[in-house]
Amino acid sequence: MYHEVRKSNVSWNDYTFILPAVSVANVGQLACDLLISTFWMEKAGHILHEAVIPLVGNDPFAVVSEGENSGTFNLSTACEVFESQSCKLVVLQQRAPLVSHLKKKFVEDLVEWIKEKKFKRVVLLSSTFSDERIDCQLGGQPLRYKISPLLREELEPSFRNLRWRELESRSFSHVGPFVGKFLGDNIYVPGGGMTKAFYEQCISEGVPLVVLIMFTSDGDNIPDAMLLLNQLNQWVQVIDPEDKRMVDIHRNVKWRQPPSWRNLFGFQACADIY
Repeated sequence: MYHEVRKSNVSWNDYTFILPAVSVANVGQLACDLLISTFWMEKAGHILHEAVIPLVGNDPFAVVSEGENSGTFNLSTACEVFESQSCKLVVLQQRAPLVSHLKKKFVEDLVEWIKEKKFKRVVLLSSTFSDERIDCQLGGQPLRYKISPLLREELEPSFRNLRWRELESRSFSHVGPFVGKFLGDNIYVPGGGMTKAFYEQCISEGVPLVVLIMFTSDGDNIPDAMLLLNQLNQWVQVIDPEDKRMVDIHRNVKWRQPPSWRNLFGFQACADIY
């Protein structure tokens, strides 16, 4: 499933592995783009799996000088793995959705690969529909987390200090005994892609996992991605909050947007048409 693009003898057993769920507004994927771009992460390999819809395109992180018309650039594929040895981070960027009936197999194979690499911890960046919130979720930070039992005792005090809130349980018993029997109080992340399946598989396989979930809706979701990463950095502190070169007066990190984002919403209309 995993294919290296360069040979490396570096062990990832003390690294943090971050990956997105292809979910509402692509917040997790945008956040991973910011991580890869900010830390100038190197491509370590790519994942080939029958569940991932094939995709190929230009390198979204290629930097072209002003007025330059040619250069040597790499292609990007649907599911790639990037590494930063200085930050001890490995990031998987998934640019294509999963074939629905193969999602379970992809999650199982991915978790098995994660176990082989023996990452220190795994962080899934996800999102869910903001219009699905219940009353207690309407105010405050639009961020929620879920955590595997392996990390709960270690991390819950830190998350309380950060004033993070765990994703609230949802009971569906009011819609009928049949539905309530199957849905119960399980993790409920509508629009969250593989979030629930990945969370449950990691718990089943004993993988140390934290899921960060943003309530959001489709639109310009760059601010959502930056908020998600700022919250993540408060915990893992890959960037020192006191580093004035990288952090503004509001303690928000100055994330570096990939060059490809300049065309995220297309080109501006030509003034001549007016």
